[in-house]
Amino acid sequence: MNWLSARTPIAAGLLLSAIAFFVGNCFAHPTADVDAVRAANRAFETALSTRDIAAIESLWLHEGSVNNVEPSHAAFDVGWDATKKTFEADFASSLVIASSMGDCQIHVNGRVAWVNGVENGLRMTRSGEKQLFTNFITTIFVNRDGRWLIVSRHVSETSGDDGLAPVEAGPG
Repeated sequence: MNWLSARTPIAAGLLLSAIAFFVGNCFAHPTADVDAVRAANRAFETALSTRDIAAIESLWLHEGSVNNVEPSHAAFDVGWDATKKTFEADFASSLVIASSMGDCQIHVNGRVAWVNGVENGLRMTRSGEKQLFTNFITTIFVNRDGRWLIVSRHVSETSGDDGLAPVEAGPG
């Protein structure tokens, strides 16, 4: 038996182990990122529904390049300061904002991720008007220092002039 034939199984085993390690990590990494983006998106939904501006602040990148587009606004927000003011104004004009996104698509490409989905919710204004809404949403995240932060959010109405439908008062 020569030295080459004795080492071939060892070399093949090392090569297969290396391939399995690198391929396994390639598949595991996006799954972990998708889970982290899903968690950040859910945290934003919770912060929005609980009207928690501090939680919303912690989920957005605080730079002039972020933007926010809402169907009920005449212009889109550019920069964190303008975006924050929009959320503060929305919270001031509503007693309740309850929203949730059912199934969504999450895509990760390196340090950028985007979430597409449909948001359903209920809003009650300070005047007592209840409004149901359904919106298409795209949220873009960037990974900064291991945290997925929102840099862009685009909300598009799915029905009506402003995406809000009054809720009929039922008996009782």
